[in-house]
Amino acid sequence: MRGNRLGGNDVYHEGTVSPQRPVLVVIDLAGNDRYEGTQPGIQGGALLGISMLIDVAGDDVYDAKDIAQGSAVGGVGILIDFSGNDRYRGLRRVQGTPSAAWASCSTGQATTATTQRCGHRVWRSPRIRSA
Repeated sequence: MRGNRLGGNDVYHEGTVSPQRPVLVVIDLAGNDRYEGTQPGIQGGALLGISMLIDVAGDDVYDAKDIAQGSAVGGVGILIDFSGNDRYRGLRRVQGTPSAAWASCSTGQATTATTQRCGHRVWRSPRIRSA
């Protein structure tokens, strides 16, 4: 958090869930944020733990390699992004993929977009309207 503001154009780097840090909750209220990292268990992804990322507003960018964006291996992973024109990119086990775990990726009114090159799995999904 910068100063007294509760939202801004923030950059989140790594922030992993692992046996050493089994629970992680991130809540971002506003801003065009960037979530990036290469370690497994980031961006609402969990590796043997519980992780939840809630982003309320903004045009956000999510970039990860493995076990991220609401995915989990042996744990619980939750990513909820309520609004914005968001972009998601990941290599494997991303965007709500569970493995002996529970995982959820909800994008509110956002769109997910990625590219498929060099083995990167990326998705484009239709807009999802929140109730």
